Amino acid sequence: MNTKMPDRGPFPTHFRFTYGCWEESQQLEWQDGKLVYRPNFWSAGDQVFPVTTTLEDWMEFWAAADSANLWRWQEEYMNPLVLDGLQWSLEISYQGLLINCGGSNAVPGWQDGPEFPENCEFGRFLEAVKALSKGKFQWAPESAEND
Repeated sequence: MNTKMPDRGPFPTHFRFTYGCWEESQQLEWQDGKLVYRPNFWSAGDQVFPVTTTLEDWMEFWAAADSANLWRWQEEYMNPLVLDGLQWSLEISYQGLLINCGGSNAVPGWQDGPEFPENCEFGRFLEAVKALSKGKFQWAPESAEND
């Protein structure tokens, strides 16, 4: 019996993560075989900064994504009680796994957004994105408490 997980390799076929609000937004994208970071994506989308990543960086990212239950996230997270605030979207194609999801003022592992604790699924994912981007991607954990 083969109990070893298949080697999924480190690099995605497609990766795009956008996060922020109308005046402060960020995007991290796998483009032409390299990772690029765009600060203030929605308001000044022309700035592009390459991020040098290694095989180990990607393997650590995928392990963190797995621990945040990334592949089980719903397609949409919405909080209709908040009209302005945090919006995000995520598209990944990686070794046969696909995810296309997003949200507005709600995130995986914490439905009472837009504020959410660092230790919820989405907070753990953001920490993985920050590490993958070599600290270019920034986010501030909110003061929300996880019950």
